[in-house]
Amino acid sequence: MKKIIFFVLLILIFNSFIFAHSIMKSVDKQAEKIKIAVTILPQKYLVDKISGGEVICYALVPPGYNPGTFRLKPSQAIDLSKSKIYFRIGKVAFELSNIKKISQINKNLEIIDTSLGVNFIVAQEKCHQGHLDPHIWLSTKSLELQAKIIYKTLCRELPLKKEELKSNYINLINELKSLNQDVQKILKSLKSRTFFVYHPAWAYFARDYGLKQIALEKGGKKPSVGYLKEFIDNVKKYKAKVIFVQREFAQSSPQTVAKEAGLKVVSLSPLQYDVKDSILSAAKALLENE
Repeated sequence: MKKIIFFVLLILIFNSFIFAHSIMKSVDKQAEKIKIAVTILPQKYLVDKISGGEVICYALVPPGYNPGTFRLKPSQAIDLSKSKIYFRIGKVAFELSNIKKISQINKNLEIIDTSLGVNFIVAQEKCHQGHLDPHIWLSTKSLELQAKIIYKTLCRELPLKKEELKSNYINLINELKSLNQDVQKILKSLKSRTFFVYHPAWAYFARDYGLKQIALEKGGKKPSVGYLKEFIDNVKKYKAKVIFVQREFAQSSPQTVAKEAGLKVVSLSPLQYDVKDSILSAAKALLENE
């Protein structure tokens, strides 16, 4: 009996050792991975899709926060100090107000602008630096440009994974092209090419599909009495039924205006992780609420 108990204990100890060893190997493997920072979640989606999990990627602007007003937190300095690359999106206020601080935290951090090659739109609201609209991730065409920069960077950093990266990149590009075709089909039957939003985040989406967005927010602020009248007149002119909002912005102003103008309030998620779903959901929402 004692021999049996001893044998069972021996097996348990051996299994525990094997389990602990596998955990340590997993932790070591994670520690070896390159750490990459991005500004917003849609960028993380691109990095994750192309890297296939071969890097550790995190977004500096957390879910539910507005990249126009969010400020870098002291606790994020630890992650930045251990990061090798920072993919910036281009013109968002978070980057413009924090880029110097980020560079000082980690002087060896390689900062790569993924907006290179994008044909920027002049912003409706002048609160953006240089008056350029920063919402370039809401266009399949500009997403392809951003993906290409990310892909080339990852190939340089992970030369032994080039084949996997290439396969992942090609799959992503094909998915974006397929998404573009799906959105074109959805929007083909739209009667009105004009839609109403609180925050003007959808200019690149509108340009891609021959649409026009009219925003309630003006210069990053609540509308003046004069502009509010103009907005409501446009609602009547285009016989609009809905105003699109996003959770990162205060809801009181659009709710009040919606009530006055007889509009339904519909929430879209332009900053969610799955950027493809953001674009597809916007197209479906336009058709469903026509």
